[in-house]
Amino acid sequence: MYDHYCWSDGYWWDDRFYGDSPFVDNEELETFNADWKSDLLLTRIYEMLDVYQGDHIMMTMGCDFTFVNARQNFLSQDRLISYFNSHFDNITLIYSTPGIYLDAIKAQNLSYPVKYDDMFPYADSENNYWTGYFTSRANSKGQVRDG
Repeated sequence: MYDHYCWSDGYWWDDRFYGDSPFVDNEELETFNADWKSDLLLTRIYEMLDVYQGDHIMMTMGCDFTFVNARQNFLSQDRLISYFNSHFDNITLIYSTPGIYLDAIKAQNLSYPVKYDDMFPYADSENNYWTGYFTSRANSKGQVRDG
């Protein structure tokens, strides 16, 4: 994932957490925010495209223990997708699955570096690395370390 597996800032639509304002695309309402929320998302997409290979990115919408107010979440996402797609021609937002995303990436015939050693560093925030989180032969390594 680009930054984390939760919502990007500005799109925490769940009542239980930060409670960002819902996506409002009705221009007659005082709370209309579709323009700036779409622009914020466009900026985020371009940031992500700088580090992703290919033309597709995966942007998650949700987090751990979220969707307490699933209706608000999905209404905001539906409105965001519809509004964004009607205002930007070069990027299309869709609901997807990991399988659909991987099929789209595979269709681009991209090549990725291959990692041969057995440690996979993982960072879940700036300057916060879990070097042994993903590793092979964890039990054997623990026994060697204890020995």
